[in-house]
Amino acid sequence: MLISILSILHVVVSLFLILAVLLQSGNADMGTAFGGSSSSVLGASGGNKFMTRLTSITAAVFFVTSLSLAILGTGAGRSSVVGDLPEPVVEEKKAEEAKAADAGKADAETDAAKDGAKASKEAPAAGQAKEAPASPAP
Repeated sequence: MLISILSILHVVVSLFLILAVLLQSGNADMGTAFGGSSSSVLGASGGNKFMTRLTSITAAVFFVTSLSLAILGTGAGRSSVVGDLPEPVVEEKKAEEAKAADAGKADAETDAAKDGAKASKEAPAAGQAKEAPASPAP
């Protein structure tokens, strides 16, 4: 509700600021550049002082509404913009691949140990069945 009211006020003030700047008369008339005088309805500088003061006040209100909207829009209670981001998916995939690789190594080591045990059990039996070749007699 407050942000909506400030947004509407901000738009109105910005339009009024544009109008105030465009209504100001320039100080670089050819007559005034060489020491001449400029004619004005409110006197020589009466209108310029009023428009300058009106523009300054409008600019200050515009500045305040801009800051207010920025503070209210970001939620001042947050500590960081990056803190709300989810964890990268790449890291999760690497962790899963590492776990799978570790599990694969453990399975391979278990299979190797089982094969090694079978080989050590079968080796003597095979060795007993086979006799070493007789050495030639001298």
